[in-house]
Amino acid sequence: MKIEVKYRLFNWNGRNYIAENFNRSSIIEVAHTENEAELDKLIKSELSIEINKPINEIKVLKFRRLL
Repeated sequence: MKIEVKYRLFNWNGRNYIAENFNRSSIIEVAHTENEAELDKLIKSELSIEINKPINEIKVLKFRRLL
């Protein structure tokens, strides 16, 4: 299933994470699931692979299922 994801990246500065000043958006494809917790993990995992950043540097703001 295709999902449009709005997210924000956080960068490690040596002591803590600093949020970027803008939101990003991407369309990813994940396996279909009804479980929201599992869907959240799938979204973060796919997004991490697509943008080549660790999961802990990504904050998903919202997502929308696409037909």
